[in-house]
Amino acid sequence: MSLFGESSPGTRSLFASPDFSGSPSLFDDDAVDSTGGWGSSAGVTASPRVHRNRSQNLGDVVRGLLTAENADIPAVYYDVYVKLVGEFGDGADGMVEAHGAAAKVLDEGDVYGDERNRIWDVVVGRKDLVGRGEVWCLLALVGLWQEGDRDIGVDAVDVRRASE
Repeated sequence: MSLFGESSPGTRSLFASPDFSGSPSLFDDDAVDSTGGWGSSAGVTASPRVHRNRSQNLGDVVRGLLTAENADIPAVYYDVYVKLVGEFGDGADGMVEAHGAAAKVLDEGDVYGDERNRIWDVVVGRKDLVGRGEVWCLLALVGLWQEGDRDIGVDAVDVRRASE
């Protein structure tokens, strides 16, 4: 099952609703607009790649990796985030309960084993709450995994964002 595709028989998708029109993958070429989905609009220089130094906190990198200012965020990411806030929101500035929200997304994406642990460590770690940036990074990591990318991490998301 793809995170944004049809649910397999007997499963209930997080995104199953009559008005949801998702694509088979987070990075599906058919779902990307003329700007390339992650790329910048024509005439605008693509945002620079994130260059981490060892003193930079991974949580800060994850939080700022995918923002409305540095990437064309797919509309479905906004929709998913709103649904997660509705189910796992704590009422504090749009934050969601990290463990419940991440487990729901990873379960819906059929991500298990080492890949699940790796994505979990990158996005959730020891946090109790995550915000929109972390949720978007979580969705991107799951999308890369669904496409068969097994070198999952913030660098993989950044490379995809910069190349689209």
